[in-house]
Amino acid sequence: MELDELIEAAISEGMRSGVGSLSPVKRVVFLISEAEVLCDMDGIDSFLRQYAPDWINETAAAYNYLIP
Repeated sequence: MELDELIEAAISEGMRSGVGSLSPVKRVVFLISEAEVLCDMDGIDSFLRQYAPDWINETAAAYNYLIP
């Protein structure tokens, strides 16, 4: 699977079935995408309302992996 296909699949599956349904790799892609989009549109509060507390640690860990 190409990178762009992985990103598209992760976002599509996450929107359709929820974060918990995704594989670990797709979950990282989805959570980062959601954080970027929601924060750009409505600020960090919108992301936190939707994904806290269940997915905050995993999102932070994903960013830590990308930005050591």
